[in-house]
Amino acid sequence: MQSPHTLSVSPEFEKYLPPQQIQRVPYLFIDVKVNDEELHTISVFEGDKPEELARRFGERYGIDQQTQEVLLKMIRNQMNGVLSRIEEVESEVTEQSRD
Repeated sequence: MQSPHTLSVSPEFEKYLPPQQIQRVPYLFIDVKVNDEELHTISVFEGDKPEELARRFGERYGIDQQTQEVLLKMIRNQMNGVLSRIEEVESEVTEQSRD
């Protein structure tokens, strides 16, 4: 939970605030069904590496190596899809600001 003295900011504004006042904001949430009864969410932040996310999730929930590889592919696909969409939107905004 965000305290009254922390701010959620984009990376380009982080340099203007003291580190204790910055809260990173995830750009993607990935829901993972571990079994029939458990659904967990992976929060993806700027700079996260898919391999590290899959490894940590696997360790935390006791997922075998083969399943971690499937999870890794899923994380990569989700991250690539979101990043390409972000790039499209940024490009559109840049073009509109030129008009």
